[in-house]
Amino acid sequence: MRHVPAAAIPLIDRLPTFQELAAFDAGAAWDDLSPEQQRKIGMLALRLGTVGRCEGFYHTTLQGVRKGSRSSRWTAAAQITAVWPRLQIDLVESAARAANQMLCEHFDPLWPQLFGWLPGKEVRRQP
Repeated sequence: MRHVPAAAIPLIDRLPTFQELAAFDAGAAWDDLSPEQQRKIGMLALRLGTVGRCEGFYHTTLQGVRKGSRSSRWTAAAQITAVWPRLQIDLVESAARAANQMLCEHFDPLWPQLFGWLPGKEVRRQP
């Protein structure tokens, strides 16, 4: 594998190194964000943590719930509440994938700021 110096990669395309990920301090990174950035990320995180977390919970039959990797350990009373019509399941799972995608898209331009490559600066792709 050929080593490419980080400085040779445009910030918008750079990935964090193992050392940067291992040492990442989420609290310090959060403190360095503006209140507006914190609000946006917080809202996206709440969406992902609620709707996004429900992907795979619901099934069209009780047997499906009991076999589900995320729902099989639930009590019988909880399992019954996870039986939904297919359309509703598809809508929730689509919303879950969208929540994850929106959070990822929001974070990409923040990486230079979050990892300290370019303090206080978001990086956007040029159209």
